[in-house]
Amino acid sequence: MKLLCDENVDQHVVDDRRRAGHARQLDFAKPHVLRNAQEHRDAVREIDALLDADPRRGSEEYERLELLSVLVEAYEDEHFPLGGAGARRHASKCRRLHA
Repeated sequence: MKLLCDENVDQHVVDDRRRAGHARQLDFAKPHVLRNAQEHRDAVREIDALLDADPRRGSEEYERLELLSVLVEAYEDEHFPLGGAGARRHASKCRRLHA
């Protein structure tokens, strides 16, 4: 699997993946934290896809899974602090998405 953080990714590869129904991958050519709800949703979808693929430990896919997991956790810690109303809304939304 070619990752979008590679600087050599051709745009047609990205477009082909989107048309084929792959989860939208975040571009980390310039590493950054998740900036908004859309990036958070994209990261969660990509994590789900990577978990379904069950990547081998040490593979590029496994490394990407770890990175995305850390980024999602940081975003959620900032935007959905435990015990707050935002956390309850988020937990409810997650239950509906994964039901």
